[in-house]
Amino acid sequence: MIQPDFIRVLLIDDDQDDYFLTRELLSDIPGGRFQLDWTPDYAAGLEAVCAGGHDVFLVDYRLGAKTGIDLLRETRTRGRSGPVILFTGQGHSRTAMEAPHAGADDYLEKAGLTPSLLDRSIKFAIVQQRA
Repeated sequence: MIQPDFIRVLLIDDDQDDYFLTRELLSDIPGGRFQLDWTPDYAAGLEAVCAGGHDVFLVDYRLGAKTGIDLLRETRTRGRSGPVILFTGQGHSRTAMEAPHAGADDYLEKAGLTPSLLDRSIKFAIVQQRA
């Protein structure tokens, strides 16, 4: 059962290994206050963001034929938004510049991801959306 003080996180990533890694990182954050859901599909992820049932969205940059930037832009055209952290396997300055313009609250490289960095980024994204 999900407790009311849990932070509902949705990971939109087409790689199951990245789901397991994210689940492990979140479980290593003291307090155990994250409920992680996962969708490996761009279309289902788009619908989930538009439905707004999560507190924060972790979106992979590469989602098959489309990107996380495409997903963010499409949610904005539908009038929906939420706290979003864009994940990428490779850091590119162009992507780092594109991410905030598309609506991402943060941009993290998977290779350097730690529980404390992820925790801080999630909290920051949620606070930014409430401000």
